[in-house]
Amino acid sequence: KKVRRVVDTVLLRQAYRKAAAENPALERIFVQERDQANVQMTLNAKNYLLAAEPKGNLYGALYSVLATDDPNQRKSMHYIGSCIGRIFYLLDKAERFEADRRNGQYNVFVVNELNGQAAAIENARRQALAAVNDLMRAYKMLDLKLNDTLLNNIMILGLQHAVYPLEQDADTEKWEIP
Repeated sequence: KKVRRVVDTVLLRQAYRKAAAENPALERIFVQERDQANVQMTLNAKNYLLAAEPKGNLYGALYSVLATDDPNQRKSMHYIGSCIGRIFYLLDKAERFEADRRNGQYNVFVVNELNGQAAAIENARRQALAAVNDLMRAYKMLDLKLNDTLLNNIMILGLQHAVYPLEQDADTEKWEIP
């Protein structure tokens, strides 16, 4: 699990550097949201949405850059990214509940004095389901033809990434975008 997290972090940093080089505004957004996250930690924010907002804003900015030039499509993609960032934040914090409590690290679930990691995971799960419902409403507003390439990459290549770990002994298939 730790090796997977390290690999994901390295890949994310590489993707971030590439995106920041292509779009310098992302660098400014990243710095702004990192500073906002530090403020949340310093204040020991108890509000789950407020604590997850910096990561949501960062993912929202990244997703909106991927959308077509249509303002409505960008808005929908920003909201989808924001929901995904919120989900990732809450699930990550719930998973790290015990370690953060033990090490005195900020964790919105610890600050809210939940009764153990199981309670944190259940709370995160419920909030993630609410965010997925929001995400689905925004997804339905996307024009599938305008966003065909992006959606194919997410749905087909992203699905491949999610499925392969589940099928370790299966023969490898070549996944491609139609």
